[in-house]
Amino acid sequence: MNAPNGNATYCNMNYLERGGNAATDENNSGIGTFSWTSNATCTPLGLEEISLESIAMYPNPATNQLVVNGLSLNEKISIYDLTGKLLLQKTTYNATETIDTSHLKSGLYFISLENGMVIRKGKFIKQ
Repeated sequence: MNAPNGNATYCNMNYLERGGNAATDENNSGIGTFSWTSNATCTPLGLEEISLESIAMYPNPATNQLVVNGLSLNEKISIYDLTGKLLLQKTTYNATETIDTSHLKSGLYFISLENGMVIRKGKFIKQ
């Protein structure tokens, strides 16, 4: 089954009621009726790409600090270098956080913002 965004979805069907006749004749054609009601729980198997449109990061390029605005309470901010090495991690307590980038070398960095099951990713340049 495909979700509207094209990702695969796994559905677990729980049958609640069964009723009617479910018999077949020698030609394997249906005789009688069979009905049931069910509820379905579906879980996406793919990852949906989420943009940083609701997040503002400035200045970019950064010098000594990077301001991230539009965060949720208890959102985890992680900064990685180009090799994927985790350089900084902190939890947010405000909608706006200022991150000290003075210890970072000049270059491109990745930022990950994680809140529950939602992970938003972006990048910034350190001058």
